[in-house]
Amino acid sequence: MRAIVCSTLMVLIITTAGAQAQGCTRNHELYRIAPEYRAIMLDGGEIKRVMYVDGKDERLTLWKPGHNITYCPDENKMINTTINSVATLLSEFATTCKPRLNSDAIDRSLQSAWEYANRPNDDPTVFVNEAKRTLGWYYEVCTDHGEGSFADFAKKDFKDFLYVAASLTSINMTNEDRANESTYKARAAQYEKWRSDLYAAEGEKSLARRLWERLTAPH
Repeated sequence: MRAIVCSTLMVLIITTAGAQAQGCTRNHELYRIAPEYRAIMLDGGEIKRVMYVDGKDERLTLWKPGHNITYCPDENKMINTTINSVATLLSEFATTCKPRLNSDAIDRSLQSAWEYANRPNDDPTVFVNEAKRTLGWYYEVCTDHGEGSFADFAKKDFKDFLYVAASLTSINMTNEDRANESTYKARAAQYEKWRSDLYAAEGEKSLARRLWERLTAPH
């Protein structure tokens, strides 16, 4: 029994020493596992990262809110110091949960979509889909939204998606990043205006034109 205890202590000492040697930082809160993306957000002070993990790693089922981990960037591992388990990270996702970075990306996509929507023969779909992917990531991984899913929002056309973008920008992003509140409010107002303009333009089209566009629209 004593030999087993000593062996266990040696493993823990070696693991801790190795973690320190790799420039690891301890006591990050394991904030949330997003079910669809199997992503983990590390929240320790100002550190926030979103990472893909191995969805088949059964040790992740031991996670509970409040568990702390040690983050080791060099070895791409996270060591859970609460339950002494190790989960190997597959990769660190390039996009973080910082509201301004996500908002800038979404705004660029929607600006391009708006420009294309106002050209006679151009289709804004590719840019709308870009915005949906970015906003979907932000919504699913970075916001506290209960059991809701972004899938229903993603089905909306450009006009109604602008409402979704305006809502998340003016409420969620503003609440998380007060320093850029004026930017988020201005962008949300712009999205609402574009939505109103698109509905107004839709109303001016003939019934035959609206039916034709609805039938030929990509699904």
